[in-house]
Amino acid sequence: RDSFVDVVASLKPSFIVFENVKGILSKRNGDAKVIEIIMKDLKNLGYNFTNENGSKDGYVILNAADFGVPQIRHRVFLLGNRLGIPNPFPSPTHYDPREFPLNHFPENSLLPYVTLFDAIGDLPKVRAKKTMTHVPAYRRCEVQKYNARIFSGNDSMEYDSRVFREHLKKLKPSGKAFLRYVREGTNGTITHHIARPQQESDIKLFAGMKPGSTSKDLFKHNDTRSKKLAKLIRYDMASFQDKYKKHSWNRPSSTIFAHMKKDGNRFIHPDGRQARTFTPREAARIQSFPDNFFFEGPPCKIFEQIGNAVPPLLAKAIAGAILNKW
Repeated sequence: RDSFVDVVASLKPSFIVFENVKGILSKRNGDAKVIEIIMKDLKNLGYNFTNENGSKDGYVILNAADFGVPQIRHRVFLLGNRLGIPNPFPSPTHYDPREFPLNHFPENSLLPYVTLFDAIGDLPKVRAKKTMTHVPAYRRCEVQKYNARIFSGNDSMEYDSRVFREHLKKLKPSGKAFLRYVREGTNGTITHHIARPQQESDIKLFAGMKPGSTSKDLFKHNDTRSKKLAKLIRYDMASFQDKYKKHSWNRPSSTIFAHMKKDGNRFIHPDGRQARTFTPREAARIQSFPDNFFFEGPPCKIFEQIGNAVPPLLAKAIAGAILNKW
């Protein structure tokens, strides 16, 4: 908090944008809410937090999916200015088709959400190499041979333009617009598209789970298949039964977060034949980073950078709203 306020006090920009997780709204410092302390400090610097809709809360909760990002991501945004005008927030450009049955578009003709298939369905198929964790000595040679014959991706590889054109034909306008956006200005390559190595038991689990399900679903059902898959889980699931989540092609992703630097178990790829978690490039696409954006550092640091970022398309929408008023 203090660092942000210090930077604002030093630079005195006309507009400021502050972003945080929803938990900040309940976070307190003594009797005062942290968000109110931040606003008070900034008001003392001359910033006004009245929004165009008349709200004096100063903040709004925005869902990135409402702005063309293929991800359900709710974040708190605080917008203020020193110009003495109401603060403009962007209007949604996309909507959730589940809220409008029978393909009824809203009256203002928003586009449907961008799905995971729209966002990453064109990327090269890669598979996870097996780690030696829990592999007995007599099977290690077998695992080494398996790892040698599968393709787990490269830090830089050629992107097939024919695949791009064929994928584009399958998409609705919202998906077409997104795919063109992430591919614009690229040099024909894909970077950071490498599958994370996985335990052999996890690969079997990922392949067997149904798209859209979590590990919690396996414990709820008593059928033989669910019981077999549940036995593959080696973690203590007593307090966190939905630790594993396999995504669906036809929905946006759940929130990409920095914990992906440790594991990607909540981000299992929908294609059971790939049986892996998202690659850094897939996570970047889901955050709406263009393909020509290169990240520095090892994979764990790349996942952290991606998960902590404000999705570029959402940042662009906020910047556009400010620019229109400035």
